[in-house]
Amino acid sequence: MDDKFFFDWYQKLLVDMLNEGDDLDYLFSRLPEFRDYNKQARQHCLDFAYRTVKCGLCDFFWEGHDNFEILKEIAENNPCEIEGYAIWKTYILDVGDEGEAFLLECGVNKDTKEFSPLLKEKLSALFDEHGVGFDKSCFIPVID
Repeated sequence: MDDKFFFDWYQKLLVDMLNEGDDLDYLFSRLPEFRDYNKQARQHCLDFAYRTVKCGLCDFFWEGHDNFEILKEIAENNPCEIEGYAIWKTYILDVGDEGEAFLLECGVNKDTKEFSPLLKEKLSALFDEHGVGFDKSCFIPVID
């Protein structure tokens, strides 16, 4: 994974979520690749959420929920359709205390604007530890 992709799709989103969690559509809508909701971009989005949830960095803010059931529901709904769009907007993903501590340990905080090689290194290692490394994808495949 190149540094720009990591910065745009991982570091910047995690920093934004330190300020305030939000729905996946809002978090990713600022990326040009996501604006037309193409399947590859939606898969990247779900892979981000799956990896960060699996490692305990992020959590969906929804009472009595199961993170992976939420991800499955999101994957099964296309945001180009009104019902699917509603699902993508329903669930709020947020950085938890463990995620915030991890980012701070990497020298990344709410004001970080520069690419962090240390964050990329540590996040890659954490993902590998949990079996969700960057060499893997489509943990929950999106449906067209």
